[in-house]
Amino acid sequence: MRNSWKMALVVFLLVGTFSLPAMAKPSPGLGVFSGIQFNSVDEFDFSHNFGFFVDLPLVSTFYLSPTADTYNLGEDAVTDLTLAFKFVIPMRGWAPYVGVLPGLSTVGNERHFIIGGAGGAYIHLVANLSLLLQVEYKQIFKDEIEGGTVHGQGGLLFRF
Repeated sequence: MRNSWKMALVVFLLVGTFSLPAMAKPSPGLGVFSGIQFNSVDEFDFSHNFGFFVDLPLVSTFYLSPTADTYNLGEDAVTDLTLAFKFVIPMRGWAPYVGVLPGLSTVGNERHFIIGGAGGAYIHLVANLSLLLQVEYKQIFKDEIEGGTVHGQGGLLFRF
């Protein structure tokens, strides 16, 4: 009789653990952002840093996020196309993340490889709309460019 309550507790925990619903995977989303940019060539540039992205959650903690953004680097216009790999920590009301950003960059009329990193958060506003706050660093592999660029960005994400 002594061990029967222990056995009942073990059975209760096993049944309760396996019957809990799995964490729901968020739906895909489309977002836009704008922000400021700082690089080793110029000072802060408030005039030209914007883009859009698509969030494709594979599981609740890992997203693929194709991104396109544009900014100036000295006198050259730059367009970056990256495929961000975001590692997300889903929490109540917000979801911080870190990411790796490999991709291609067009500087003037030349294409170069880039690699970067990002840190940010999705802050749930209403229904299927979230605020995006993000800081990212990108290094363009081009001989004339020393150092990378840092971008501080904010935007909105609409989930379908």
